Amino acid sequence: MKLKRIVAIATAAASIMSMNTVAFADTEGSTEVEIRTEATLVDVTVPSTLPIVFNEDGSNTIPDNYTIQNNSMSAIHLTSVGLDAQGSGWKVVPESMDPTQFPSDTRQILFVVNSKAVSPMLDEPMEAGSARFDPDEVVIEPKQSVTLDFEVYRGSFTVPLENAAAFTMTTTFDFN
Repeated sequence: MKLKRIVAIATAAASIMSMNTVAFADTEGSTEVEIRTEATLVDVTVPSTLPIVFNEDGSNTIPDNYTIQNNSMSAIHLTSVGLDAQGSGWKVVPESMDPTQFPSDTRQILFVVNSKAVSPMLDEPMEAGSARFDPDEVVIEPKQSVTLDFEVYRGSFTVPLENAAAFTMTTTFDFN
């Protein structure tokens, strides 16, 4: 029984060795080789809410600590920020409109992230919109963080607003 096992192992080893081939390279030429690696773990911490308070005087209170932490071993970059009203009655307006000039109690806002407006697909108020970012605009290096800057423009309100979610915000990232 032991002899059969030894013979089988020796035969397998001989087969494996016979598969080796030797290649000789041309010393005058060159070959381009592309090597790609993919991250096996992406670990990013993103705040779950962005509470914005519409003050009576028409100003807004917006958090200045919306920080995204990249816990990964490779850089990530923000590719888009999207808003979706999901039936809340609010609308995103394009950058070409000035919501501060709208009639009172109009549930429309111009939402800006890092100086880039979140815009609807068409040039009219809609329930959803997005802002797209170039890969080098918002880069978060490994083990680093970035704080996003938000601005909100809106008209006035004559009646108190209920404390409810107006939009769902989605942040999309890509990694190198």
